[in-house]
Amino acid sequence: MKVVVAGGGSVGRFTAEQLAAAGHDVVVVENDRAVVRNYGKEEEAKGVRWHLGDACDVEVLRLAGAADAEVVAAVTGDDEDNILICQIARDKYQVERFISRVNNPRNRQYFELLDIRPAFSAWRCTRNSRVLRPRMVSQQSSGAGTAPIAFCRNRTGSNTAASRASTAPWIKSE
Repeated sequence: MKVVVAGGGSVGRFTAEQLAAAGHDVVVVENDRAVVRNYGKEEEAKGVRWHLGDACDVEVLRLAGAADAEVVAAVTGDDEDNILICQIARDKYQVERFISRVNNPRNRQYFELLDIRPAFSAWRCTRNSRVLRPRMVSQQSSGAGTAPIAFCRNRTGSNTAASRASTAPWIKSE
């Protein structure tokens, strides 16, 4: 599966590494030249390709492969950028599957209004959760070694699924 990850920060790098380790074709789009220089070579050794540019630009997304991507993940630190990236992927390149990071929980309503789902927020998950001890869980099915996996237990006691890339690793898997 071809995946374009917009945002080369810690969430984007972790997401890209996990996808590449599972055998997917991954391209990270990042507009900070220093980030691309610092992480690009290291990540390319892990199977992650890097593209320098602003993912809010239609042409940059095209050059990164969004037209052929099965999934676009908008995980920048800016909600407005994440909304725009998902809209471009959906409307311009007809990408059917996309995921977006919500940085400010007050903005979640705008993602939902624009039908950008799923949208994940670490704040929303941890707000309703009981924080427990750290735990590493093996990913035997993908052969990717170990990675922090998190599930949230909400106030009613039922489990709430949480994205690995969107949650803090100190929330214990139930």
